[in-house]
Amino acid sequence: MKKINKIIATLFICLIGIYSPKIFATNNVTNNGNIIKEHNLSKSYLNKTNLGKKYINKIDNFIEKNKYNTKILNKLSKRIEKLILSNKIKDKTAKNVLIYMRSKINLVLLEVNKKEEKIEDKDKKYIEDKIVNLQLNLFEKGVGVLEKLSKEFENLTNYEEKGDFEINLDINQEQLGVVKSNLKLNNYIAKNSLLDSQLKSLVEASIKSSIKGEDEIDINLSGLIDYISKDGNLYLLLSKLDIKDKKVNDDLKILISKIKEIANKNKYIKYSNDETQEAMIFLKSLNPSMIINNTRNSLSEPLITAYKKEGNRYYLKPTKYACDKIKSIPNMIYGLNGGKCSDGEYNEFLTELDEAGIFYAEILKNNKIKIGFVGNKMLGINTNEGYIIFDNEKVLEVNYKFDAGMFGSMLLDYKHNNHLNFNINSDNTKLNYESTLNKKNECTEMSFSFKEKGYPFISDVKLSLENKKINGKFEFKFLKHNWETGEKMEKNKIIGTIDGKTNYDNKIEKLNINYSGVEDSKEFLNGKINISGSTFNFENKTDSEEFKSNTLLNFKLDKNKLPTNGKLLISIKEKEETYNNFNEILFVNLKVIDGKINGKTKVFEGKEIIFDATHKGELAYKKFRLDNNIKFGKYLSQTLNYSKQPNNNQLEVNYNISIDQTYNKNNLDLFMNMLMGEKEAFKMKIKNTGKREFKKTEIKAPKNTIDYKEVFDTYDY
Repeated sequence: MKKINKIIATLFICLIGIYSPKIFATNNVTNNGNIIKEHNLSKSYLNKTNLGKKYINKIDNFIEKNKYNTKILNKLSKRIEKLILSNKIKDKTAKNVLIYMRSKINLVLLEVNKKEEKIEDKDKKYIEDKIVNLQLNLFEKGVGVLEKLSKEFENLTNYEEKGDFEINLDINQEQLGVVKSNLKLNNYIAKNSLLDSQLKSLVEASIKSSIKGEDEIDINLSGLIDYISKDGNLYLLLSKLDIKDKKVNDDLKILISKIKEIANKNKYIKYSNDETQEAMIFLKSLNPSMIINNTRNSLSEPLITAYKKEGNRYYLKPTKYACDKIKSIPNMIYGLNGGKCSDGEYNEFLTELDEAGIFYAEILKNNKIKIGFVGNKMLGINTNEGYIIFDNEKVLEVNYKFDAGMFGSMLLDYKHNNHLNFNINSDNTKLNYESTLNKKNECTEMSFSFKEKGYPFISDVKLSLENKKINGKFEFKFLKHNWETGEKMEKNKIIGTIDGKTNYDNKIEKLNINYSGVEDSKEFLNGKINISGSTFNFENKTDSEEFKSNTLLNFKLDKNKLPTNGKLLISIKEKEETYNNFNEILFVNLKVIDGKINGKTKVFEGKEIIFDATHKGELAYKKFRLDNNIKFGKYLSQTLNYSKQPNNNQLEVNYNISIDQTYNKNNLDLFMNMLMGEKEAFKMKIKNTGKREFKKTEIKAPKNTIDYKEVFDTYDY
């Protein structure tokens, strides 16, 4: 008897925690045949010994005493399941004790649920069909935007491009050495299919380097390349290679020899990485088309069913299918098969819902459905209930009330084409929103107020829309602690007003926001934001003890939503440490007139200009050009310049970029160089001239591959 008690006690200690509170229902659907089978097999094994019979007797007595306490039984079933799956119990008798206990619990739960379920099969099927129809109709009505996005995404990521590409990189620096390199892709064909890509091209490459402390290199290469990126794997085929290695070290000769050998075999070098593959699978799962199809398939079966009917009211619970779908979400993201809820997991899921409250559905006139929730009253919660009314196309009404007494309350009230009201009320937060909706379900009248009391921030906002006029005001206070009195006091505050109007289509036509900041009765901040049609204006001025700044941003959008006319002015001044003077630390003056860009940017250190940039360019539909000339001041020039020559103190950088994507072109010109005095220490030029044809493409992974490790492991890095 002591041994029996010891084993039973050990098992219950392993399953400790069954009395912890949960939030989910007891109604469940399990595989009755499997439960009976495991019950009979485990009982048969235990009945072979007197000790086993005593185990059965102990378990039966415990379950009989708790057969109506479904919360404990559900929790215990799940704990047993975890313990069995953990393989921590090696003793065969102990394992059969666990299996018998689990099956006995599940059989008892089945009987309890059968008694609770008071609904005929035809009624259950009726409500399930209604729910599936509602699920799919609401989804199809709301999926239009996502389908449009999906189509645009697929159109933009499926194309074939033909063109030429060239990059030149030259380095000539005293401390580093000399490098001259060139890469050309002639008559390339680039394909893209969603996140997969392929590049075929004639290639010419050369590199000549004399880096200090390294062996000299002088190589010329030509041939054909075929580069493929598929499902996170990378493939590279080099063929018809002609490599002239004029100057290379022994290690590089070995690598070149290996590459030539693989090229002659016409094999793709494959690079595979688990993390890259998982990342690619995850990115592909975000494809709108895949999201739409997965969601549509998930909604093709009922996520909710009924377990009881009283008059016109059906009491609802999630289906086992819904539990499976919730569990399978992480797997679906990575393209794996969906997971399945065990009986214990499903029971706990339902138990938590049951403890939260009851869900119900009512069939109304004109084919409408009302789905509601009545929460169980708990300590401090007086009301927690609401409902949603649907037709086959949309949400018609929403009403939700939550009242936690001294802890606050919340109300949501919506009626299609009529109103939307929302309210939160607690000691520190008070929010109220009331609006009138027109026949297009658009807001035509609105009032909004928000107050938040806390430390170190207090806010008060009011906003209204009436007769197409917008009015409002706001105040934000920042508090500080008064160490002498121990009280909280105002540090500074920002106050402002809002006014504007809407047009005939209920879109904002004009909006003006004016604000100011006050600290110790002195204004330290002043600004405004003005929006009128396609024109935007922002002005801000600060005046504090440490900083002074002026900012102006003004632009007008053209028909292509581009800011082809506008300006940006920024001036920031910092107070000197020893004097009361304010010295400029940043100055920006950038203008765009009819798409022509001109401007300057300067950064100061004391009286010296340490960064002086000139900007010129052009902005138009699918075209952009920007030329930048940057001169560094003496301090930065000496810091970044390794030259020992006194005439090389001036450091200058030119950075120019030009993009042309008109008429399906994909043209890029990029130039960057660095001048150290009169000497060009660095130069890079990239040029691409291409033409895209947007069409459906297919990219296949090659089969004749060799792992990259076989190629590069012989090379001593």
